[in-house]
Amino acid sequence: MSPSEAKHLHSGHGSHNRPHGSHDCPHGRHEVATVAKGIPMVATVAKTVFMVATVAKAIPVVATTLPTVAMTPSIVAMTIPMVATVAKAIPMVATTLSTVAMTISMVARTPSMVAKTIPTVAKTIPVVAMVAMAIPMVAKNISMVAKMPSMVAMTISMVATPPFMVAKTLSVATTIPMVDTTPPTVATTIPTVAKIPPQ
Repeated sequence: MSPSEAKHLHSGHGSHNRPHGSHDCPHGRHEVATVAKGIPMVATVAKTVFMVATVAKAIPVVATTLPTVAMTPSIVAMTIPMVATVAKAIPMVATTLSTVAMTISMVARTPSMVAKTIPTVAKTIPVVAMVAMAIPMVAKNISMVAKMPSMVAMTISMVATPPFMVAKTLSVATTIPMVDTTPPTVATTIPTVAKIPPQ
């Protein structure tokens, strides 16, 4: 046996007691380790295939959303005037808020104002009581005023009668000049009567 053959048999390579590919063979262990290293790569490839399938399923969904995406600029263009309107309304909202704040402060001051008015209201209560007491008197006066038209009518009728009396007085007044002229006539007749001899 040559030295090379003896070395080959001593190393166990090709020995009839140790078949090629045994677990004791260093060459077989190297192949198993290589396969073991490839298992994670296979798993990664499987994951990649699953991801590709998922993406392929999502393609129809993306296709249906493309019209919506295409409409988005017009929707944004429509909302710009609305945003401008809202921007214009901001000063009004600020004014409203200030008005509300002023109202709140006034409401907060109201209790003190009410407390100040209570004495005034208390002073007016006796006046109200006096007015209530005067109501019956006012009612009596109203009844008297209601009776006054008949009294006025009677007075008018009384005033309407004097013209007849005035007319009579005027007739008397016309006789006054006649009475005034009688004294001279009497005076002129006295001498004539004196010359008449006695019978």
